[in-house]
Amino acid sequence: IWTDVAGVLSADPRLVPTAFTLPNLSYREASEMAYFGASVLHPRTMRPMRDLAIPLQIASSMSPDAPRTLVESTSPETEGHVKAVTSVSGVALIMIEGTGMIGIPGVAGRLFSALADKSINVLVISQASSEQSICTGIRTDDVERALVVLRRTFEIELMRRDINRIYAIENVTVVSVVGDYMREQPGLAGRMFSTLGRANINVLAIAQGAAETNISAVIGAEDTKRAVRALHEAFARGYERLHLFLIGPGGVGKKLLELLEAQSENLREKHHINLRLVGLANSRSMYWDPSGVEYGRATELLAEKGNAYQPDELVELLGDSHVERLLVIDASASEEISDLYVEFLNKRIGIVTPNKKANTGSLDYYHELRDASRRNDVPFLYETTAGGALPVIRTINDLVRTGDTVNRIEGVLSGSLAFIFSKMREGSSFSAAVTEARQLGKTEPDPREDLSGKDVARKLLTLVREAGVPIEQDAITVHSLVPLDLADVSIDEFMDALPGLDDGWAEKMARGPLQIVASWDREEGRGNPGRAEVRAIQISEDSPFATLTGSENMIVITSDRYQEWPMVIRGAGGGPALTASGILSDILIAAERMR
Repeated sequence: IWTDVAGVLSADPRLVPTAFTLPNLSYREASEMAYFGASVLHPRTMRPMRDLAIPLQIASSMSPDAPRTLVESTSPETEGHVKAVTSVSGVALIMIEGTGMIGIPGVAGRLFSALADKSINVLVISQASSEQSICTGIRTDDVERALVVLRRTFEIELMRRDINRIYAIENVTVVSVVGDYMREQPGLAGRMFSTLGRANINVLAIAQGAAETNISAVIGAEDTKRAVRALHEAFARGYERLHLFLIGPGGVGKKLLELLEAQSENLREKHHINLRLVGLANSRSMYWDPSGVEYGRATELLAEKGNAYQPDELVELLGDSHVERLLVIDASASEEISDLYVEFLNKRIGIVTPNKKANTGSLDYYHELRDASRRNDVPFLYETTAGGALPVIRTINDLVRTGDTVNRIEGVLSGSLAFIFSKMREGSSFSAAVTEARQLGKTEPDPREDLSGKDVARKLLTLVREAGVPIEQDAITVHSLVPLDLADVSIDEFMDALPGLDDGWAEKMARGPLQIVASWDREEGRGNPGRAEVRAIQISEDSPFATLTGSENMIVITSDRYQEWPMVIRGAGGGPALTASGILSDILIAAERMR
């Protein structure tokens, strides 16, 4: 058959721009698609060839060399078991409800007979197992006639209140997934409705034939495009799209955008994960485009077209966007943003973040975050808040979940401080080491933020809480490397004063190599928060920390299982590129959880 399109497409291209030509279909699949909206086909056209098992090829007369669709008695099985997604608009649901219908035979028969007498075609039917309601999908043009004939047919039942009411829900659409091999895939219907649910689409009715070649759902007409696109991507394309909104596109955020641009095709083609950036924001402006933002142009578009915003406006914007599988990536260090996490989660928006503020606030907020994540079935992932890209938090979680008890945590948790002390072991003065670290971007612009030990304390607090210990931030003793008289001076004054500290640090280094170590010990009794501190200590030759070089991090975990030989996790410390890779790892975990 020569037509004006290239074969049979996997969806209506007006709704799904990524629809593609199906290379093979069975006659059963083709008939289902014809019934549910594929105008290229008509069941009566195919019937003679189907009965005689004659192959049918559909090609485009406009583009003879374009891909074609071959229709045969059977078709090859596809990976997702679903060949296409179709939709029928201009539909209305006729609803019949009443407790008096329970156990009464013939209600459905009378319903269909009455509609047939008026030549009203039924597109879909669904009945509750309790028999208290039955609904049929018909064309919107037939609604008035259908209501009149049904109210007349069931006039006595309406008078006796066996049937409470007969009414119509207009402006609905029937969306369907089609495929011969769906019957061989357990859980496919559940995945279909889960996909619609994550797209914030309410299902009014469902229907599935005994042959299981088609599963249909009736939805509001306003949700048609989103529904068809979400189902097409999840089933026909074989991958699922995760929408990303980035907060904080500088530093780590910039490296993440570069990594996403480099890896997006590989993730889509080899791992069936399609990541789409739909917006980004910095502290001043926000740019939003749900159709997609190019990774390479994201910061440029933010600068050129971004709009001023207030952080709490983000919750409403993203929550009301109805974008399915939406994930906020907070690469900022803003406490104002981290305070909104529960609101994001309550809007069923997932979160991936290296921002330490949320997990190191009050213990109540720490638990509230996890409750919101669990209650709304959306991920809250933060592996990069404690060990850069090292799998520290996940490891502690696995230990606790499998019944182990963590008794002690020790760690060099700051790549910047590790670098400074490594330089001092090589012979650099304290001031020279700090200055070099600052020039290389390994410290914050104000090095006192690193030297104070507060950042390390936040990382330790997170790890101890992940071990199941109810500890507050003020329970950690922090020995700052910043003298009190230099704590409040300007950055330039602080840097100028650093050489005056060199002699003191040289004396300390002469007694043995130093390292900033965060430690927590459960001590006696498993109900208290234990002893926790951050301080510079002399490292003995037999200490695992003695072998660290450069910006390496190391975490030593002692537990009931790892008592004699503690678990050691070691690797490069933070830094924008490594942190970005850790964030991407969390994003991929979130993509799997949000399927």
